[in-house]
Amino acid sequence: MTDGVPALGTASAALAEQLAITWHCAALLISPPRQRLLSQLDSVHRATHLLPDALGGPLRATIVHLERAPLGELEEEYRSTLDGSGLDPAEITGLSETLEAAASADAEAGRELVCGELPRLEKLRSRLLGAESGWAGAITAVTASLTQLPLSDAR
Repeated sequence: MTDGVPALGTASAALAEQLAITWHCAALLISPPRQRLLSQLDSVHRATHLLPDALGGPLRATIVHLERAPLGELEEEYRSTLDGSGLDPAEITGLSETLEAAASADAEAGRELVCGELPRLEKLRSRLLGAESGWAGAITAVTASLTQLPLSDAR
């Protein structure tokens, strides 16, 4: 057990894929809004349908948020919301990079990377939820990936 999160053991291929999709989508969605991100939203949205609702639902909520506003408005909101979350913008970039690395690693190594960010994730999630931010769903999905999925093989 790491930081109160049960060990994965030997993760099933399906679970490993769900974790990787969740972490990859979240990494993209918490990045500063750019035209490139907005052009990828359809692909990200399709990927979220491969996930259980506890993971895909919060990610889709963030996608809907991003689809509803023009880029300039999203950029301003991102700066005021995420930069005002109590984390340095470099920390958010670092968190996105960690999630991307976790998505590329095997499930156990990825889980360890994400668990190492749990205090920062919980702080950010709490502040985003309190601010009713559209980006809260991406962080909620990441924390849910550590606590709500069945984390052991059914063997």
